[in-house]
Amino acid sequence: DQVNPTVIPDAAAPLTIGKAEAIASLNGLLDEVEIFGRALAANEIAAIFNAGSAGKCRTCVAGSPNTVSWWRAEDNANDSVDGNHGALQNGAGFAPGAVGRAFSFDGSDDVVSVPDAANLNFAPTAPMTIHMWAYPTATGGLHLIGKRSNCFDSGQSANYQIGQDGTHGLSFNSGGVLASSGQQMIPNQWQHVAVTADGTTFRLYRNGQQIASAPGTLG
Repeated sequence: DQVNPTVIPDAAAPLTIGKAEAIASLNGLLDEVEIFGRALAANEIAAIFNAGSAGKCRTCVAGSPNTVSWWRAEDNANDSVDGNHGALQNGAGFAPGAVGRAFSFDGSDDVVSVPDAANLNFAPTAPMTIHMWAYPTATGGLHLIGKRSNCFDSGQSANYQIGQDGTHGLSFNSGGVLASSGQQMIPNQWQHVAVTADGTTFRLYRNGQQIASAPGTLG
């Protein structure tokens, strides 16, 4: 396993896909959720987006051994790379996805919960990438993925979270530092979402294009 050895504020919190701890549930679908232990370059993010429904070509992303976890949502919540298997809770299910099948969430309380693991906790200057395909069916309450212990502390407990800002714009939060795009997700369309952190800067991408950045280190 790839270990990221620094204690973070929410070290015992599970990783949640589709719903934050108490609020911000996704109404829609998520597919091909993946975490890398390095910051992918812009051209690599674009290559994943351009692969579309054909799925990610492993040769399109150099250094694939740096993949930490990959939840493909092929009618299970198993991690295809490591042992960070998830559990569907509160009625979360599956539906046709961008690539094969996808996780399905009802916007109320559905969630895929992944237990805490050392390689899901990232040190402040550790490099990382998170990417996925998202298909929201409504605006508002958007939470795609996150590892945080508290929804009511302005993100101070977040090691990382992809969700929305106060205007429902797509954003990345770590330790209370936001990279906010000001752009809402488009309902009823598949969109590729990615975030990179390289130890100094957060970069947020949608459909292969960078839409926001902010200086910061992981919380």
